Amino acid sequence: MKDTDHAILYAEDQNGATRILEVRGNARYPERFLTMFVKTLADLSMKDRPPTYYRTLLFLMTKLDPISYRMLTSSEIAEGTGMHRNSVMRAISQLRKDKVVLDQVEGGGIGTFYRLRLNHNLCWAGSASRFNDVKATKPDPEIL
Repeated sequence: MKDTDHAILYAEDQNGATRILEVRGNARYPERFLTMFVKTLADLSMKDRPPTYYRTLLFLMTKLDPISYRMLTSSEIAEGTGMHRNSVMRAISQLRKDKVVLDQVEGGGIGTFYRLRLNHNLCWAGSASRFNDVKATKPDPEIL
């Protein structure tokens, strides 16, 4: 159910009266929600990086999460940011080197593509207990 969805159910009670039950979605936030780690953001703001780096990062934060790897092409990022594809590729490369964005490489040669996700030292998209479990069992590298 989307947060704007609702359903109306008609039920008959023990006395034969018709009851109308309205069920609404249980969304806590009106859209996707990430918890950002302030110290990491402050550290990133101190890096001497070009504006395209931060612009790409902000766009990636709207598309990726720190849990699942997702396919996102440089063309999609370029279109979403209004930047040139080469600028996006340089920014992604630096974000990967800084370990802000993590990748999984699949295929080889011409068929190579990357699945990306955000480092969970930057942000989190789940409960605190799940974060602590993931951090203890599969920690991400520290952001450089």
